Amino acid sequence: MALKNKLVMVIDDDPDIRTLIRKILENLGVTVIEAEGVEQAFVLAASHAPHLVIVDLQMPGKNGFDFLEQRRHTATFVKVPVLVASSLRAKESIYRAIALGASDYLLKPFNASMLIQKVRKLLKDIDFKTYVFPKNELPRSSFSVGAEVTKVLDTGLMIESPIKVAEASPVQLRSEKLKEHGLSTYFFQTQNEPSVRGVTGRYFSRVNVIGLNESIIKKLRKPKAPTPAAGAQESRHSNDSQSPKKPGEQS
Repeated sequence: MALKNKLVMVIDDDPDIRTLIRKILENLGVTVIEAEGVEQAFVLAASHAPHLVIVDLQMPGKNGFDFLEQRRHTATFVKVPVLVASSLRAKESIYRAIALGASDYLLKPFNASMLIQKVRKLLKDIDFKTYVFPKNELPRSSFSVGAEVTKVLDTGLMIESPIKVAEASPVQLRSEKLKEHGLSTYFFQTQNEPSVRGVTGRYFSRVNVIGLNESIIKKLRKPKAPTPAAGAQESRHSNDSQSPKKPGEQS
């Protein structure tokens, strides 16, 4: 069974053991994340959902038994198989670990083949969970990204953005210029054609404005008159206040 793309979390306070397990499993295509204690493991669980946990029993602070107890109340770990890797050989320790939900027990020191055998066994029925939504029940999501309006077209706008925008998708544009012309309340939708990738790696997408009239398009296209510089205004007013002198006249 291929183990590629599986995610395994190793919880052990001994960095040499963590490194050994990681090297063995990474050679099989497994992704390994390491935690030096139980507290760190639960912090990592907020951003990682492992397919398998390998945990030591003897650690400072919270130990492996504490992890087995606490995992039963944590959504990320509750259904994840746990392989205990410990030097504790007493039957009481093994029975206690199994009673708390451990899936298997591996005695230290162990060799690579024994570790691989147990990992394969525990992961044989584990895979990434997927769900395909029916087309009429697709979930809606939104996000914001910076973009530029590069051109005003007959029925809409051409925007440049760092991402490709899906065809015929509703979008919301926010800018002071659109707000100035009352376009912030209009409905925008990308045209039914793919975005075009430019030479800079950014994407150009045509966005149609539903209900847009020609007068607003003309306003958007009309360049704004430049504001004269302050120095130029003062010079003009100074010249206007003086009448041209005739030849021979004195000031």
